[in-house]
Amino acid sequence: MTSSKMYAQFEGAGNSDSPYLLSSKADLEVLADLLKNPNDDNYKKFGFAHYKITRNIRNITTPIPFFSGVLDGQGFLLNLAIEREGQAGFIMEAIDSAIIKNIVTSGFVKGTWASGIVYSAVDNAYFNQQNGEWQGAKFIQIISCINTARIESSISAAGIIYRIQDVDVIIDMCKNIGSITSSDVLIGGGGLL
Repeated sequence: MTSSKMYAQFEGAGNSDSPYLLSSKADLEVLADLLKNPNDDNYKKFGFAHYKITRNIRNITTPIPFFSGVLDGQGFLLNLAIEREGQAGFIMEAIDSAIIKNIVTSGFVKGTWASGIVYSAVDNAYFNQQNGEWQGAKFIQIISCINTARIESSISAAGIIYRIQDVDVIIDMCKNIGSITSSDVLIGGGGLL
C-alpha cells in the first residue's frame, strides 16, 4: 500500500471544522504508522491535525507512538488489547500542546510501565535559531477521559497518564475505574497518575 492510498483513507480535512474521522482499528493502525516519527513529513501533516472517533472500536493492539493534535473520542468505547515490553499505553507520547478528550478505554494494557490513556506527556520544545525563540509545548490537556481498562505492569502503572516530563498538563474531569496492578511493591501505581 502506498502512502498516498493510506492518506486517502481518512474522511475529513484534519482541521477543527472538519476533523479526520477514525472509525476502525485499521484507521488507528494507519494513524499509528503515520505518527511514528515526529521529525518526518508524515508527522508534520498528520501529527498536529484534528481527529474524531466515530464509533466503538474493538481489539486495538497498536499504540499511537506520538501525538500533537486534537483527538476527540466523543465518548465511544476503545477496547484496548495492548501488550508490549517496556512502555505501554493507547497514546505513547503526547507532545506539542496535544488535546486528548472524551476517550473511554476498556480491555487491557500490559507493559513494564503502563497507562490506559497516555503513557507520557513530554515537552518537545526546541530553540528556533531563526527567530531566537523557544518553540514547543505550552501545555497538554487530557479532558473528560475514562479508563476502564485493566492496567498491568511489572514496575509501575497508572490509569490516565503514567509520566509527565518538563511540561504542564491539565487533567480535567477524568477518572480511572479500571484495575491497576504492579508486581513491584515499592513503586506500584496510581489511578490518574
